[in-house]
Amino acid sequence: MAKPTRKVEPLVPSKEEVREKGMEEIEQALAERKDAILDLIVLVDRLHESDMLPLLSAMVNHREQATSAFFREINRPHNAKFARNVVDFIGFLGTIEFSKMQPFMEKINHGVLEATEEEEKDEMISMFQLIKTLKDPEVNRSIRMILAFLKGMGKEE
Repeated sequence: MAKPTRKVEPLVPSKEEVREKGMEEIEQALAERKDAILDLIVLVDRLHESDMLPLLSAMVNHREQATSAFFREINRPHNAKFARNVVDFIGFLGTIEFSKMQPFMEKINHGVLEATEEEEKDEMISMFQLIKTLKDPEVNRSIRMILAFLKGMGKEE
């Protein structure tokens, strides 16, 4: 008869098998997070181009000193008010629907360009020209937009 097994020895994988399994896990994680990793690479590249990467690296390497200096500065009276304003401003930005503002901002930019061109002229506009301009469809559309903006701004909720 065979002798009973008294001691079971576990299979110990070799260093090469452990390394190969680790590489497979890393490869799978990279594949699953491909978009995020590519975005991270772009971010790091932009930080490098703007010379911000050494600054961030130094802040991480000396985080205790950086954190201490940050809080020391933020606790000064004039900076505390600034910090509250920043928090309020960030909250305000969260309420803005930027997708609806995009066309409006493009029109403002176009209007600024035309205004700078017109600023170079040194002509007086007569009342007749002003009234005639109100009939221009582009001017009329702009006035309607401004009036709608003022009406919306004046509404009490």
